[in-house]
Amino acid sequence: MGGLGSTMITRGGKTLRARPMKGLVWLILLATLTATITGMAGGLGFGFPFYTINVLPAVEQAPVIMDQAAEAWEAALIADGLPPEVARGLAAEIEAVGDQIAASIPSWTTGTPGILLQAIPIPHIGGAIEFGLPFVVLDTLRFEAGWLSETLVLKALDLAGLGSGLEDWPLVIDWDEALLWVEPEVRSMVLSTDVAKQIGLLVADIDLGIGVDLIAGRVLSGISVEGGLFQETIHVLISELQLESLRWTAFAVHGSIGIGIGPPFLRLYARLRGMVPISQSVSGGWAISIGGLSGSVGMVIRF
Repeated sequence: MGGLGSTMITRGGKTLRARPMKGLVWLILLATLTATITGMAGGLGFGFPFYTINVLPAVEQAPVIMDQAAEAWEAALIADGLPPEVARGLAAEIEAVGDQIAASIPSWTTGTPGILLQAIPIPHIGGAIEFGLPFVVLDTLRFEAGWLSETLVLKALDLAGLGSGLEDWPLVIDWDEALLWVEPEVRSMVLSTDVAKQIGLLVADIDLGIGVDLIAGRVLSGISVEGGLFQETIHVLISELQLESLRWTAFAVHGSIGIGIGPPFLRLYARLRGMVPISQSVSGGWAISIGGLSGSVGMVIRF
């Protein structure tokens, strides 16, 4: 009598034992689960999308902008009736900061620091939704969105224990008998769409995809002054430093690679995208641009 999961075959008067069927059963089960986990699955995700910006040109232009701002502010102070020696002293403070930046540029813009300045990550809070596609080559459609604001930044700093000194908002800076009120407004969003091929096993998967990105952001300085000798001319300095408003938008295409780890229904994932901007626009005077990387980390619930 054959054992469980085996078959007895009699051939030419001899009894042969067929290979066990258990291996075939497991193979079929594994193939079914793999197909369910990858190409035929949908899902909901929560995570932290990000994109990168290139600030290297802005760092290199900072000393020039600060010198021009100091010169314009000195003229405005003198025109407002301030003694020239006092105006010169105030302008010299701005020039000194520009000189410090200029002296640091060689070390900031070469080697590893220079590479990092070309890919400063801007993290967001967001989520994603996935749909299965009935195709072999590309079996997943994914929509992902992320949002960032100054409120989220303050909350994150507070949770990380880095919010000391930020309890009172806006910030108030005492500068030469004047109070500078700083209440910046930060807004950023990223929308990404992918079509991908997921290749998975029971405890991990990898996906390769292509898609598009829509990126937009702005920073409004929210700087105002109260009191001091230069209250009426501070807007000249802020304008020349081009701190009033900085806005950017971009549309890009990308290729992506992602990995996921965990059980089929709940996976931690990390995804990296190489972006090529098709069009982008920056207003505000500072020479920033969208970097070449984006991505996200988080978790996904699949069903």
